[in-house]
Amino acid sequence: MPPVHDLIRANNALWSVLYYDELIETPAYQLSFLAEADAGFYNCAQAVTCADAGVLAEIEAYYRDRGVMPAIYVDPAGPQDFAVWLAARGWVPVAEERENCHLLDLARPSRWPDPRAVLKIAPERVTIVHLAGPQDPLLDAFVAVDAAASELPPAIRTKLARNLATRRRDGIEVHCFVALVDGVVASTRLVGFAGELALYAEGGTLVEHRRCGLYAYLMLEGLQFARAAGKRHAFQTAGHAALSNPAVLALGFERIFSRAYHQLR
Repeated sequence: MPPVHDLIRANNALWSVLYYDELIETPAYQLSFLAEADAGFYNCAQAVTCADAGVLAEIEAYYRDRGVMPAIYVDPAGPQDFAVWLAARGWVPVAEERENCHLLDLARPSRWPDPRAVLKIAPERVTIVHLAGPQDPLLDAFVAVDAAASELPPAIRTKLARNLATRRRDGIEVHCFVALVDGVVASTRLVGFAGELALYAEGGTLVEHRRCGLYAYLMLEGLQFARAAGKRHAFQTAGHAALSNPAVLALGFERIFSRAYHQLR
């Protein structure tokens, strides 16, 4: 398994292409910031490597300077007894922001079904399109469906649309897929490549097309695409109560760790 902090840092590099206004990287931490964020996971310190009063003061000052409550994700690769150390300094866990992290070994033989076999509607009604890039005419529909399915606030949706069209980062590839039902975009899936990792983000299905198997269909297509591209592992994060958790486990992912979100109160 890749080191935990390598997974977290690569995932945030992808998110810096999609969303973040800033991603600060040091050997001691990553700091992510999105001004219009409506959820805590956009604004927090991650991949923290040491329990140090000076480092903690840097994290607190960074978020206070931006008008955001300081927050940290505590993961298994972090300092020993880090949560206890934080609690002694006034930090408390926020249960609803807990996050699951799933990994799939793409080199291991798998028994994935034919993607079309998971559909609960006639396969001939469904078409998968791999968008050609920022000028693809389906990019606007990708953003519209993804934003509706994920209930993104308008300001964040605007940033996603702009960033997909204009933002690039060395070492990160972004691949957007859509599933059309009867010729209309109904579901989305975004796959990022970073080294040997395939990073799964931004997947959603419109309410009227849910329970049709589209989520699994696009996931399987994405996994096969990543394997064909020579990627070694697939990685995905999800909120502790997200509906996607059982779906990714059913496709062969393993929950390798969970991260507890702590906030300064």
